[in-house]
Amino acid sequence: MKKTKIAIIGLGWFGLPLAKNLYDKNYEVIGSTTSTEKFADLVNQPFKVRRLIIKPNGIVGNLGQFIENVDVLVLNIPPDRNKNTDAYGQQIQTILNVLETKTKVIFISSTSVYGNPNASVNESTLPAPIRAGGKAVLNAENRISESLGNRATIVRFAGLVGPDRHPGRFLSKVDDIDNPNGYVNLIHLDDCIQIVRSIIEQSVWGEIINGCADEHPKRDDFYNAAAYNLGLTPPQFNASGNSSYKIVDNSKSKSLLSMTYQMSNPLEFFFS
Repeated sequence: MKKTKIAIIGLGWFGLPLAKNLYDKNYEVIGSTTSTEKFADLVNQPFKVRRLIIKPNGIVGNLGQFIENVDVLVLNIPPDRNKNTDAYGQQIQTILNVLETKTKVIFISSTSVYGNPNASVNESTLPAPIRAGGKAVLNAENRISESLGNRATIVRFAGLVGPDRHPGRFLSKVDDIDNPNGYVNLIHLDDCIQIVRSIIEQSVWGEIINGCADEHPKRDDFYNAAAYNLGLTPPQFNASGNSSYKIVDNSKSKSLLSMTYQMSNPLEFFFS
């Protein structure tokens, strides 16, 4: 039987472990990186690796060959913070323009598209991004939905934690933390991989799915636990200013994908 062929554009912190996991599950995998140095480090992987740079107005590398006969394409490239909002959408459009009609797409998006409406948000919530990154990924989402319809599923991940991404890393960058009464929305790398693999295994297409842990600790509780875990002095919290938050509802991922989160509470990260 022919193996399902999966291409991953972006073998970064999430994309590389995803590629390894899918390869171990007997999928045919090909992945890309933009970096010459990283490409040299990846050539010994058991799956194929190519160097690709997708620009708003062109491509470095052979994109057509990379996605040839691909069953599922995972788009895992974040927007460049130094470029305008539409440049990222144009990058995504460059890929869509050469995509084969049989290929399904999983787009790795972000819960930043919701902004902070001081409420619980789910996949039916009207996006209202605040920052440039959230606006850029929403632009890309819209392009993908308009171009592919039911051939694409959009996955909106909350903040990513896991190996080399300790959630307490934020503590080293500030003297005080804003919005202590807000809520934390995070997801562990292992759960990210499980969601994407479940979409592929169960052929779940034409959907938008939030990926986020079940529980949402208060920011002050969370960062105090982070400081304790790292052996740091507890942070100072700045309670002045407007408090803004969102609570990302993951119910759809659990009902649609039969998902059980391995990190259901972000506080488990510190004490597991």
